[in-house]
Amino acid sequence: MFVHDKTGRLYSPVTTKSRNYLTISMSEPSSYSMDQAYTEIIVVRHGETAWNANGRIQGHMDVELNEVGRQQAALLADRLSLEPEISAIYSSDLKRALETAETIAERCGKFEVIKDPDLRERHLGDVQGLLFREAAKVCPEAYSAFSSRRTDQVIPGGGESLDQLYYRATSSLQRIGQKHTGIYAICQRELELPKNCL
Repeated sequence: MFVHDKTGRLYSPVTTKSRNYLTISMSEPSSYSMDQAYTEIIVVRHGETAWNANGRIQGHMDVELNEVGRQQAALLADRLSLEPEISAIYSSDLKRALETAETIAERCGKFEVIKDPDLRERHLGDVQGLLFREAAKVCPEAYSAFSSRRTDQVIPGGGESLDQLYYRATSSLQRIGQKHTGIYAICQRELELPKNCL
């Protein structure tokens, strides 16, 4: 996650065929204009891990990047190095996210990466560590909860509901936005994230 203070431009750093959306507002839409300063938070996804490549569910499991993931992080670092005025880099404390962020930090001005456990992915309870293709058979109750579209559905084994994930992540983003000067709004933007990076 990268923060820079400026006005105007929207940027979506990751492009794939699968779409996920993130919308966070720090102010009422009527009080915001493009002439005002704001803090833009660029949210990026960690590079690929062996578990992603094998179809294994990660959640909060601490899995490192594989070689493809390291190459992806380097390419993203090259692209983000073209961004003006990046003022901070935040990351989940999990290895895959931290290594991605550190690769980018090195290329974008040798920032110290600020670790925030609230930026972790969703805790997926009992399905963490299982292969997608076997999860429904091995842990049917947990898999059913994991697959549910209900936002209040928690996953057995300590997993989070989508509501809990949303509250945790947006609270972190709001803290980050408020920590940086000139905050009026966090950009409303569409993010396109790899479908297999859970």
